[in-house]
Amino acid sequence: YVLRCGVYAVRTDVRFLTGAKIFVQAALSLIWAGSGLFAAPHHVDPDAIGVPWSFSEWFIVVGVIAWTGLFSSAISGFMQTTGQKSVSASETAVILATQPIWATMIAAVGLGEPLSWRIGVGGAAILGATLLSASRKRQS
Repeated sequence: YVLRCGVYAVRTDVRFLTGAKIFVQAALSLIWAGSGLFAAPHHVDPDAIGVPWSFSEWFIVVGVIAWTGLFSSAISGFMQTTGQKSVSASETAVILATQPIWATMIAAVGLGEPLSWRIGVGGAAILGATLLSASRKRQS
């Protein structure tokens, strides 16, 4: 995806690329969700059938869908595609490799998730590989 995005981002409108990505993601999500409607009866929890969700449950589900659609897909896709107009695919891959570090930091600070020495070692390995890749790029 990163390689093709880098090629098309330079010559195509970023809004079109992002819109196409979101459309495909939405279509595949609807197909996946719809496939559950045709599941064999032994795959369905009989206690869950016919129990309407409360308003608060609907509110949470709609909020999760909106967050995922807007922030995790649309805005991040738009930002990545816009950035790939001026950064090579290999540099983009290096930048995107730091995503687990950012997710861990947000979880630790925002959600109070505990950090362990294993998480620290993994983060240091990712950061070290990123810095090594960036330094080799400058030397060549």
